[in-house]
Amino acid sequence: MLLSAILTGLVLGGTYALVAMGLTLQYGVARIMNLAYGDVIIAAAFGAFVLFNSLGINPLMGMLLVIPAGFALNYTIYAVMLQPWLPARATGGGSKVTRSWPPSACCLSSRAWLW
Repeated sequence: MLLSAILTGLVLGGTYALVAMGLTLQYGVARIMNLAYGDVIIAAAFGAFVLFNSLGINPLMGMLLVIPAGFALNYTIYAVMLQPWLPARATGGGSKVTRSWPPSACCLSSRAWLW
């Protein structure tokens, strides 16, 4: 029981660390904080879970299917909602966080509805 709790804590902590590294890398390079990043990662993991439960696909093989879809969704969010603000970065205009919370809220609501 203790070993299971330790392993679960290590896996969860590693997941949080990966999400934090992704957000840090994105903000460090583009100076834009995409809050939908973590939600899309969770949605991809949920997609692999659904593929496993409904179609019996191995979770690792399911991740090979959902990772490109997650990448495409994140890139679409960036291109449509965040990239138009890149020229404003040079002039210091506006908060770049406010445009990324609607897709984050949509991901969260759709996961709650599907679950």
